[in-house]
Amino acid sequence: MELNTNLTTTPTAYTLMQDVKFANVSGYISLFQNDVNNGKDGSIFVKDGTVGLNSAGLGYKGTINADTWYRIVTVIDNSYCTLYVDGVQVGKSAAQDVNAWAMRDSRKLILFIDNDGEETEVQLAEARFWDKALTAAQVAELATVGTTIDEGESKDAVAYTAQLDGSNKWLVLNKLDGTIPTKTAVVLKGAPKTYVYNIVAEASPITDNVLKGTLEPIEATGKYVLAKPAGEEVGFYLANTGNIAACKAYLEINSEIKGFVFKFDDDATGIDDISDYNNAKNLNESKAIYNLAGQRLNKMQKGINIVNGKKIMVK
Repeated sequence: MELNTNLTTTPTAYTLMQDVKFANVSGYISLFQNDVNNGKDGSIFVKDGTVGLNSAGLGYKGTINADTWYRIVTVIDNSYCTLYVDGVQVGKSAAQDVNAWAMRDSRKLILFIDNDGEETEVQLAEARFWDKALTAAQVAELATVGTTIDEGESKDAVAYTAQLDGSNKWLVLNKLDGTIPTKTAVVLKGAPKTYVYNIVAEASPITDNVLKGTLEPIEATGKYVLAKPAGEEVGFYLANTGNIAACKAYLEINSEIKGFVFKFDDDATGIDDISDYNNAKNLNESKAIYNLAGQRLNKMQKGINIVNGKKIMVK
């Protein structure tokens, strides 16, 4: 199986995620290699119930059982390799190995093949590629098979895009049916870690959608972030500090509203606006004060503060 990255330049760092299950785990099973002409040994193997490579101090670590789904993530950064199984780091190379892991000029990888037949039947649920080295925190968010959007085995969660009304004071959520186009940020309503829908790479992104997404952490200041402050409902709240984590949706809109709280019902789907508190500066600042990230503050700061469970806006 060939994985074509469609990149125009050869990356010095990349990440490969593979959701895999093996009928047996005895001997060597190649997960991928960086020579599309199959002229070398595999780059990473499953070996007798472990995963890794006898190169550059990486070795074989972790536990891989037969007939069990695993999310194996390989992170390559300047020819150093870090391996994760179900979001947990199991191995890290002590030195570089350009031959084993560096991307070749073809900017392709081949999966489950190596040059001397160390292969077996593999079930693959999903493979994803990033032309960057994901951090440990980002890999932890990927977690296990089925944590993020997958093959649609369940419809317990519902996906929505969002539009602003003419006043810029209300959001209207639009339910998606069947699939989510690639590069389309959505709000998901459902139990944690449920399957949702297929992501369709061939479909064009939905442009009439004010939700934005990010593949890497970005500064949250001035953006509406998904949060649940103490005593409040889940919604998008204007942030004045912190970061937005990778693979999260946010709003970046010009609005006087300080937050939007989700409201779902049978006939209409929208987000209520949150009113300002005009007496914010007159409150007793000795009361418990928190920011939107849940951190205790010594005094109120500009932006939204949570005081005794109430949302206070300081301009």
